[in-house]
Amino acid sequence: MFDAMLYRFTAPVIKEGKDEKLGPGQVMPLQGKEERMGGGINGEVVSQYVARGHLVLKDTGLATNKVKVAKKTIQAPNKEQEVGILKNLRAVLDEERKIPLCTCISIITGHDDVKAYSLSLCAESNLETKFWQFVNQNRIKDCLIQMKEISSAIEFLHRTQPPMEPTEPDDQRACYCHMDLKPENIVVFPGGPAHPVGVWKIIDFGISKVRKAGTLKVWTRMQGKRPTQRITHTVGTQPQQLGGIYQAPEVNQQQEKVMGRRSDIWSLGCIFAEVLAANLGRLRELREQMEERRGSNDGFQPGFPYFFYEKKSIWGCFGPGTTFQMNGALHDELEGFPRRSPAHGEVLSQCTALIRKMLVAKRTSRLKAKDVLEKLDGIVKKMSE
Repeated sequence: MFDAMLYRFTAPVIKEGKDEKLGPGQVMPLQGKEERMGGGINGEVVSQYVARGHLVLKDTGLATNKVKVAKKTIQAPNKEQEVGILKNLRAVLDEERKIPLCTCISIITGHDDVKAYSLSLCAESNLETKFWQFVNQNRIKDCLIQMKEISSAIEFLHRTQPPMEPTEPDDQRACYCHMDLKPENIVVFPGGPAHPVGVWKIIDFGISKVRKAGTLKVWTRMQGKRPTQRITHTVGTQPQQLGGIYQAPEVNQQQEKVMGRRSDIWSLGCIFAEVLAANLGRLRELREQMEERRGSNDGFQPGFPYFFYEKKSIWGCFGPGTTFQMNGALHDELEGFPRRSPAHGEVLSQCTALIRKMLVAKRTSRLKAKDVLEKLDGIVKKMSE
């Protein structure tokens, strides 16, 4: 009886890196109105505050003021898988704390085990919001430094292997893929004078999937006669909804197709192009032109600036097929970037050449994450000379 009363009137002190299970009637030490930040099939994300004296961080110790956090609800059918991914990545990141991945502080499980909640520190904004503050060509180098850091996070994900399952063959070792890279999933923390465009980190491990050979299937759900931008991505037994303007062509195809690490590279290339466009004051024009240059019946959801076209073709005696090519408006904008800022012409030429190697329709011809990181590192070093 006393323990039950104690749980009801006390809340746990959350310690970074340590998970909690609530007792009967016990609540999390959160206060303030829930402000919705986003959500999907894996659960809602809201912001709240951890009460003062109820959060201990590894770098700064006990927080004497309330701290704003993002709370994500994780529930069946993906609860066990997502919690496992979060815990595994957090354990690895604990040894490589400089990797710009925004992992959870703690995972709190409800008393009945039906739901779990991941808590992460709240950023001041995301890259989509930040884009409109970049109309200053003196920030190109600062943005390239942050793009290099984001590339290092993707390279880290792609080379990190989860714990091997007992029934998993050696030739089917899993790896991590983000599979939902977009400006909204890159959060921006204050960076001070050393980082005038902020410190960028990747979020949303709920979409990051363990990819296994032979278990990946995709298909498009139909809505009337036109396919929507929702793709069902199956890894093992867990379905995942994917799709959108930053997704690679193979993700948006209407047939079974392998997706994985090179799909992340396509998405990263799209974001890279928009970072440069934002710095040159061309982001709005780029998006408008990409939308206008789409075909009238290209098979994708209307009203969005996709980075590629879908084209029907004839493959000899094998019947009709589908091919893809970069959106012509994006091609033209990339060509014009160096001329729009002569002072950065050489750097912009190197950047656009790199983007073209990332935005190759044929998946196997795209650069790997380690190659992107190496080339970006070289560009940044060249600017520092």
